[in-house]
Amino acid sequence: KIPEENYIILIDGLNEAEFHKPDYGDTIATFISKIISRFPPWVKLIVTIRTNFQEVTSSLPFFKISLDDFLENKEIYGDLNAYARYRITCSQEIMNNISLSGKAESSVIGKVSDHLIMKSQGSYLYLKLTLDLFEKGHLVIKSASYKVVPVSLSELYLLQCNMKFITNSAFERVLPILNLALASLHPMTDEQIFQAINAGYVTGEQDWKDFQLRM
Repeated sequence: KIPEENYIILIDGLNEAEFHKPDYGDTIATFISKIISRFPPWVKLIVTIRTNFQEVTSSLPFFKISLDDFLENKEIYGDLNAYARYRITCSQEIMNNISLSGKAESSVIGKVSDHLIMKSQGSYLYLKLTLDLFEKGHLVIKSASYKVVPVSLSELYLLQCNMKFITNSAFERVLPILNLALASLHPMTDEQIFQAINAGYVTGEQDWKDFQLRM
């Protein structure tokens, strides 16, 4: 028997299931709408969805919080600010790369935090990945200008790809693997990816050792 403690079920990216909904039967959203009334009070459901797919949750009796309103919502802005400041103050590496003196000056922390929050548009993923780059030394602020800081998640991903794949040939070596990972609806093992790639070759096949190097 499950103890009657507080439990949280998190469903991240509910809108993504809409791209693969069945021709008949329930989608995840409609299934939840049918069973939500049977949930005991000690089980809570948290669902995330993109703003332009909000109609998917129209049948769900949920309280809604929009991260798009982070500038007007003091609680959301406060959470973003608390996360950014915590990461900065707890990492000397980040401090070294955002401050010319390398010291935890409140004015510097405040300016950098505010800049990152504005660019994040409410996205914790943007904050995390950007601060990770500062921590690893891939981003360094050398003046009062923040031009080195990515302005969006898309630019952040592009920067990471450019650091990972320095040349076109390096990217082309792993392109078949990336294509499979993006096309698959389920996570694949190395063996499954290897077999799928070789299945597409008309002549010859990729060597297992070479494949492991590409992975």
